[in-house]
Amino acid sequence: MEPEDEIYENGGEQPPAPRSKPVISGEQLDVEAYASLYRDRTKVARLLFVADRCNNEAMQLEALRMAYDEIKKGENTQLFREVVEKVGGRLGDKYGADAAWCEAVDRRAEQKKEKLENELNSYRTNLIKESIRMGYNDFGDFHYAHGALGDAFKSYVRTRDYCTTSKHIISMCMNAILVSIEMGQFTHVTSYVSKAEQTPDALDPTTVAKLRCAAGLAHLETKKYKLAARKFLETGPELGSHYNEVIAPQDVATYGGLCALASFDRTELKNKVIDNLNFRNFLELVPEVRELINDFYSSHYASCLEYLGNLKQNLLLDIHLHDHYTHPFVSVDLRMMANAFKTSVAGLEKELEALITDNQIQARIDSHNKILYARHADQRNATFQRVLQTGHRGNFEFCYYSSHPTYLSFTEVFDVHSSAKFVGDGRGIAILQCFNKVVYPQSIVTIPWFDEDLRSDPIAGRNPLRRLELELDPWAASDPAKKASEGVPGTGREAPGMGHLSLPASKRSPRQWKLLDLVIAVLLGLVSLFFLLVFTRLGDSLAASGRQSLLLASRDHARLVAAVESGRLYPGRIEPCPGDYADHMPCEDPRRNSQLSREMNFYRERHCPLPEEAPLCLVPPPVGYKIPVQWPASLDKIWHSNMPHNKIADRKGHQGWMKADGPYFIFPGGGTMFPDGAGHYIEKLKQYIPIASGALRTALDMGCGVASFGGSLLGEGILTMSFAPRDSHKAQIQFALERGVPAFVAMLGTRRLPFPAFSFDFVHCSRCLIPFTAYNATYFIEVDRLLRPGGYLVISGPPVQWPKQDKEWADLQAVARALCYDLIAVDGNTVIWKKPGGDSCLPNQNEFGLELCDESDDPSSAWYFKLKKCVARTSSVKGDYAVGMIPKWPERLTKVPARAKLLKNGVDLFEADTRRWERRVAYYKNSLDLKLGSPAIRNVMDMNAFFGGFAAALSSDPVWVMNVVPARKPSTLGVIYDRGLTGVYHDWCEPFSTYPRTYDFIHVAGIESLTKDPSSGKSRCHLVDLMVEMDRILRPEGKVVIRDSPEVVDRLSRVADAVRWSATVHEQEPGSHVREKILVATKSNWKLPASSR
Repeated sequence: MEPEDEIYENGGEQPPAPRSKPVISGEQLDVEAYASLYRDRTKVARLLFVADRCNNEAMQLEALRMAYDEIKKGENTQLFREVVEKVGGRLGDKYGADAAWCEAVDRRAEQKKEKLENELNSYRTNLIKESIRMGYNDFGDFHYAHGALGDAFKSYVRTRDYCTTSKHIISMCMNAILVSIEMGQFTHVTSYVSKAEQTPDALDPTTVAKLRCAAGLAHLETKKYKLAARKFLETGPELGSHYNEVIAPQDVATYGGLCALASFDRTELKNKVIDNLNFRNFLELVPEVRELINDFYSSHYASCLEYLGNLKQNLLLDIHLHDHYTHPFVSVDLRMMANAFKTSVAGLEKELEALITDNQIQARIDSHNKILYARHADQRNATFQRVLQTGHRGNFEFCYYSSHPTYLSFTEVFDVHSSAKFVGDGRGIAILQCFNKVVYPQSIVTIPWFDEDLRSDPIAGRNPLRRLELELDPWAASDPAKKASEGVPGTGREAPGMGHLSLPASKRSPRQWKLLDLVIAVLLGLVSLFFLLVFTRLGDSLAASGRQSLLLASRDHARLVAAVESGRLYPGRIEPCPGDYADHMPCEDPRRNSQLSREMNFYRERHCPLPEEAPLCLVPPPVGYKIPVQWPASLDKIWHSNMPHNKIADRKGHQGWMKADGPYFIFPGGGTMFPDGAGHYIEKLKQYIPIASGALRTALDMGCGVASFGGSLLGEGILTMSFAPRDSHKAQIQFALERGVPAFVAMLGTRRLPFPAFSFDFVHCSRCLIPFTAYNATYFIEVDRLLRPGGYLVISGPPVQWPKQDKEWADLQAVARALCYDLIAVDGNTVIWKKPGGDSCLPNQNEFGLELCDESDDPSSAWYFKLKKCVARTSSVKGDYAVGMIPKWPERLTKVPARAKLLKNGVDLFEADTRRWERRVAYYKNSLDLKLGSPAIRNVMDMNAFFGGFAAALSSDPVWVMNVVPARKPSTLGVIYDRGLTGVYHDWCEPFSTYPRTYDFIHVAGIESLTKDPSSGKSRCHLVDLMVEMDRILRPEGKVVIRDSPEVVDRLSRVADAVRWSATVHEQEPGSHVREKILVATKSNWKLPASSR
């Protein structure tokens, strides 16, 4: 299994047996995937480091092979010779000492060097600063390319004297930082990061992110983990893959997460890591580290240690982390420990006392607080000795005293000739510091290493000292005799020969006057603000905005909804959400769901907030958003700025999923199991499945990636619903919908998927890694529920004939045999089965205990319906709906389906519905200027689909329609699938499972009925909430058509203004006898103000 596939496209992991949390692979590092994260010298250096450190010869040779190939792309012959020596002929003649190549490269290098020297001499003669700067810069690039890092550093640094703009200085600093990191000179890194930060006017967000990473690496190398963590946590998402000559985004997550774990307390971990929205984007790249941090914060220490243990081998192969692996805990709560071991605290304490007495563990017990502390070296004594040594080295004389024989605390620090004040916090060691020499006025002495020394101390470390700073009074030496005669003020203790000089007010520290100045400045600022708010329009505007913000902040949801519906909302529009809501999915929010159980991937399913818990605001587009590329060009390329998530392109680009190409993402059509393209893969499947015959129309692609398989099947006349969860492959469904391919967010976890029984002619899984046989084959049973009799099931990838998965493959075949599936073919790692017709197969003797469900079970009940461990009866749905029994496409679109006939007057209803929507759609196109049939409309949603008549009337247009059947209305979704259309169940009092800005056109007839209980007629939710949700999923410049009574449409027109839609009201089409009006609205392409991003 590839490391990036440990969290599979369908969101679950591949456990050998049911587990309550993900399983992190303990397999060896995937060298190819690891190396693809980097480029240039860093890529080579990391490969060589892996080769030197790993104890697996195959991995070592793979790393050396890749390093050899990478070096030959450059000009570093010295490094090439070193690699050849390491290879030692083990890779064959192809990877030997290529003397001809080395000679040619060295010859070209000498010629180029001579040319650069001549040019530089010419520039220096002419005294042209910019040319001299460029000459030295070119020399630096030359030396860097040939591995002379010391010379490269000198050349880059020399450009500073000839820099004429801030951008030149930034360029010089970045070059110096790059070379310094590769030389391991991290003091230089810190210095040049500081220099670059002193020119903020030339710093763009990407450069700032790079500087944060460089500073973080410098602090990491010097073991200042807290400072390192802060820098990595401050790294912005603009970093992307723009700094992979030094660090990958995955490294930011790993380094930052582990440093924070090692140095932050629990509150900091929550506030600065777990709740850090920017850093969460990095953590999504390395789910192991994310889960490790969450488990540590949640006190799931056993799981935390398991993650850490699984990560250890790969961390030891990291060029920056290898020598920082340490012990995870300093103290343990005995109560939690007793609970974990299922014993009493008293019994555990006795066991620990015996172990400590026998010297089997180095620890001590706080019996009062019931805490076990790791006993390391005496940190206080070690700190004392360093302080004393520092004093002696500086010709200082120290004296101290303690109020307790064991525990000491820092209180105040004084010296003989100057006043000194302790600036810091927390408990520590009490030292009274005595200097025997006069110090310079206004000096500040800082002893920074107290923080590191006391951090792990279980007593002092609760609030570790940030610094010990002595602020020295410039007038303190004026009267040593008087000072020596006084005691130490404020302590109640006398120290012979020591004192503190009381100074007159006129000679107090300047800091006191600065504080007074600050107070005066604040008062003046408040007075100015008062006049500004009272006497200008700005005050009115802020007050209006503040009223709505107060409603949002106080979660007074009902009042805000009422204000919108009545038209009394001031200033008239619902406020935008913050910028980090650009990809907000209320029911698939990782911040909420990460706290839930991992059992059967429950935490990746829908979990919606209550309406009053969610802010009523409009989701903004991302910065740089553009109107999407139109169909069919969108199938091959989309705007990068519309969803600037590079993870899949970075990690799956080599498999043909997608790639960044200038302002676009392009989609070659590949996948993990079909890197040469879905087209070739489909041609292979045609050997076994009648794909092009028209017999197959509806397909389900599980764990779809970016839906290239479903997109390719469109050309075969097959409409594929692709689904995947919101998981570590960030935004895969968003990419699919942006391409114009049918898709939605779902998870095969604890509930049935929201489709009716026997809907799909063809079910496909390409490396979806769903554990089909886990939980007594529950997931295979769910697939069987969805697949029509006579339909085809294709599984490609693990466990089909996969290394080390023989048992899983055998179990999968056993389940298929138990259900009497006909094995069509096993072609490499792809297996194809055909589902039988009827229920004659069961009951039978099978190891999974599979049985038919009761006759009373409705297999089409699928909205928040728990998965069942019984097999759905095909006889529970009457009529002919098996593959081969229903008409072929496109005849099946217009023929009355068998499931429609089961309804009262079903045939008449179906035919009338078909005629009605043909008439209505013709009116829409001819009279309402809705752009239907044009390339501007591709993704369409019908929120109240019934029989799918609206979608059927659009069948000749270049669109696909998501037919939504409300969960509380008659279950007609099976009829829609029998017609060869697609859709889902949904309750519109909850948000829909899709990303923002994914539909071009939304249609709804009878919108008010979606918010009411069908039996009682009472409202269950508000139209305002529903229209805000419609706005979330609608693209800018997208269209909305709403049909309802004139009273409802009148109310909706006010709400449309509040959500920034441009709306008009129209009469219904001629010939209609229903009392209706039609609201047509266009979503405006508004942008979030820069101040709110």
